[in-house]
Amino acid sequence: MDATGTLIYNQMKLGKMTISFFEQLISAPQPPLTANITPLYTRTISASSTTAMLLPISSAEIKTTLFSIPDNKDPGPDGYNAFFFKKCWSIIRDDFIAATKYFFTHNSLPRCVNATRVALMPKVANPDSMNDFRLISCCNVLYKCISKIIVSRLKYALDEVIGPSQFAFLPGRNISDAIMLTQELIHNNHLSTGPAKYATKIDLRKAFDTMRWEFILAELKAIAIPQCMIDWIQLCISTTHYIVIINGELHGFFNSSRGIRQDDPLSPYLFVLAMEGLSGLLQYATQNPSFKYHWHCKPNSITHLCFANDLMLFCNVDPDSIGILKACLDKFSQLSGLTINHSKSSLYLSSVIEELQSNIQQLLGFQQGCLLVKYLGVPLISTRLTHVDCPEFNYGHRPP
Repeated sequence: MDATGTLIYNQMKLGKMTISFFEQLISAPQPPLTANITPLYTRTISASSTTAMLLPISSAEIKTTLFSIPDNKDPGPDGYNAFFFKKCWSIIRDDFIAATKYFFTHNSLPRCVNATRVALMPKVANPDSMNDFRLISCCNVLYKCISKIIVSRLKYALDEVIGPSQFAFLPGRNISDAIMLTQELIHNNHLSTGPAKYATKIDLRKAFDTMRWEFILAELKAIAIPQCMIDWIQLCISTTHYIVIINGELHGFFNSSRGIRQDDPLSPYLFVLAMEGLSGLLQYATQNPSFKYHWHCKPNSITHLCFANDLMLFCNVDPDSIGILKACLDKFSQLSGLTINHSKSSLYLSSVIEELQSNIQQLLGFQQGCLLVKYLGVPLISTRLTHVDCPEFNYGHRPP
């Protein structure tokens, strides 16, 4: 359906509607970033990491990077996947190495190299509008090799500046840690007695597609990434052109003014660094005397847990503390372009009187959720799990 609810059957009209939707999503005009975000990042990368980033790109590094790309990844617009380049390496080796090195020595990325074929992946069982699809970017292998080389030099440096509240993509950090810690913090949330408890599960609307480029470049400068690396990243994210595939046909060829691509090797690390800006806002906000921690979080000063764009917030159950967290989220949205999807965000309250519950809901604009809910693909419940809570694993209890 289009924005008015009218069903579209014609392939040509469907293509035009899709292109219009995504052009508005990723090509929306962006106001200039006037705020100084450097204070949000309290740590910078080490001198050894800076040195490692500035090492020359070797032919061996290029080959190793190419051969690390899985054979069966969908090809970009040029139609060639990594399997082709590996099988033909003895023939195309010199040209491939020269093309890759050209990017790093001349700061140039031709449009044909950074063109992207976009596949629409449904987020629900029966999608009926463009909002029900996720954009998966199929990049050319040459671009992926360039991007992965940048990532190999960036990810270990990021581990030096990303705080303990984030668990995604960085070496030594695991999704299981985020799940277990969240499970511990909502333990006994089903009880109507005991200390009052508050948690919020935040959904960011089209997170990768709406991030501001200015914010990305500013955060890289804030942690002291070398300027040449920043220039490379800027080229990677700002020279992209998109072609959308719908029912096997290609539509459009348009550029963007914001956002990073899903399935681009570089994107997860840029997103993690952006979320560290939120951590900086929250860290500063907790110095406000009016802010009080969640009763179980105070010993470790925990305000939030984050795995990519899955975000949980915790604080004491009082309007001042909750209002401070909301102000941080609003400020972060203004800086980064990442906005809250209120219809998919939920708050979880326990041992809270109805009047205060109503006030909190009105303050946040979120629906009040109830456990059981899934977090990072795992049932999140405050009591002991039973077979009823995990139907996908109940091989012995499935209906006929």
